[in-house]
Amino acid sequence: MLEWIREYLVKRLVKNRDKAEAKWKGRLCPRISKILERNLEQVADCVPIKRNSWSYQIRCFNGGQYTVDLNQRRCSCRA
Repeated sequence: MLEWIREYLVKRLVKNRDKAEAKWKGRLCPRISKILERNLEQVADCVPIKRNSWSYQIRCFNGGQYTVDLNQRRCSCRA
C-alpha cells in the first residue's frame, strides 16, 4: 500500500513538473519573476557600503538607512 502511494506521488510530481516546464519558458515562474522585478525597482536607489566582511550599511536616496548582517541573517529594516 505504501509503495503504491509513493509511486502515485512520484508520477504526480513528474506530471506537474512537465506541465510547468511546458507552460513557463524562464528559469522562474511568472509570479516569482514579478516579485523580483518589483523588489529590483524598490532597491534601485539604494547603495550598499561594506562595514566588515559580513555586515553592510544600506543607504537609500529616500533617506532610509539600514544595517544588514549576513552572518546572523539580520536586517535593521525588520526590527
